[in-house]
Amino acid sequence: RFWHGDNFHRGDDEMPGRVVTLIEEDDVCTWGVAFEVTGSQMEESLKYLNVREAVRGGYLTRAVDFFPRGTNQPPVQALVYIATPDNPIYLGPASTEEIASQIAVCKGNSG
Repeated sequence: RFWHGDNFHRGDDEMPGRVVTLIEEDDVCTWGVAFEVTGSQMEESLKYLNVREAVRGGYLTRAVDFFPRGTNQPPVQALVYIATPDNPIYLGPASTEEIASQIAVCKGNSG
């Protein structure tokens, strides 16, 4: 859902862009991809992601079970970043037209 604001990468303080976020809901499944990092990559990745997602983005970090698709492998722990309504740049739901218009006109450091 494009419910989270971004005042750095996709917008600014006056016109925050909208970015996709995970919303915490019971009994809901999210499909996605997991990236495995090991060794020195782990520390570097977590440091980078903490700044980008938690410090700048205001996301909460959660550990979740990730179930590899189409395999008999057991679930693995994965980190996800989620937005909550109490985040100052959380924008919440809007119509598809409003979201598309906002995405089209906002500009940040990454586009």
